[in-house]
Amino acid sequence: MTNADNNCENNEERRRQLALKLATDIDTQKRLSSTRKLKGFPALQRLVEVAKGGSGQCHQVRLFLLGLYNGQEWPLDLTGLRGLDADLQKAVFDVIELDWCGHEIHTFLEDGDELFQSWWRIETGALER
Repeated sequence: MTNADNNCENNEERRRQLALKLATDIDTQKRLSSTRKLKGFPALQRLVEVAKGGSGQCHQVRLFLLGLYNGQEWPLDLTGLRGLDADLQKAVFDVIELDWCGHEIHTFLEDGDELFQSWWRIETGALER
């Protein structure tokens, strides 16, 4: 066997290993995405319900969600999240993981764009006071 034959066999084996790793990585990402959605959808619904209220926690939840919606205009201040109840903090982290699923967060909600725009108006008014 020549060096060229050995190189071809080594290259072919390397390609097989890379293909197997890629397939494994894709499968892992699909499972993670499913888990993120299973936890993230209820967490998003919980945060949406809280965001519709008028308390300080509601304000912080709206700011968090607006930060996911448009981080340039609504940069996230982590200090505000410290004041959330533990269950809301957990929901925030679950929604961050849901956001990694490749969709804009508002698209997971029916009329999500309108909802986020209404929070934008509320929070813009709150900032101007």
